[in-house]
Amino acid sequence: MAYIHDPEDITPQMSSNTTPAPNVVSASSSYSDYLPWRIFNHAGGAGNIIWLTFGVPTPLNPEWIKFDFGVGNLHVINIKYIMVNIGAEAGVGDLNNPRDWLLQGSNNDADWTTLDSQEDITWVIDEVKTFYFASPTGLAYRYCRLLITDYNPAGYPYLAMAEMELFESLEAGPADYLVQYRRVRRPGYVAGKIV
Repeated sequence: MAYIHDPEDITPQMSSNTTPAPNVVSASSSYSDYLPWRIFNHAGGAGNIIWLTFGVPTPLNPEWIKFDFGVGNLHVINIKYIMVNIGAEAGVGDLNNPRDWLLQGSNNDADWTTLDSQEDITWVIDEVKTFYFASPTGLAYRYCRLLITDYNPAGYPYLAMAEMELFESLEAGPADYLVQYRRVRRPGYVAGKIV
């Protein structure tokens, strides 16, 4: 599936870790010029514009990437999120990508609520995956963090990601989510998991 940016993504097109303001992207680590803002640039990894970590994630030492929408900017991330794997041009093929993770929200950058969790996710080159929330909370958050605890190793000492998008609904709360959005759930997705 070729990557096409979804205009309903609530993250703006980032051109640095702090542009456009007041948005800020940060991460546990980054390697060389492969900075974290690159997975929010709406390019899907084209031109090898990707995020690489300086190390590999483990349950005791996870890697993370965080989006801060800025003071007073809260979002209810309760429909889905999209992740894009790196392409062949990146030189690391279908591996070195996230395998196990938590998607979390916070309003103080200290106490985190888990919105979704995934385990044993595998990828192919240029793959686009959509993850739907099984039990959306309906709560609004200033910060959203992807906490990665394992990856698909390929012999390289880093984790790689090409793109991430976040989505919210202002109309649907937790009670009516599955009824209102059942029509957008794709075959092959059950209870927030890819099957």
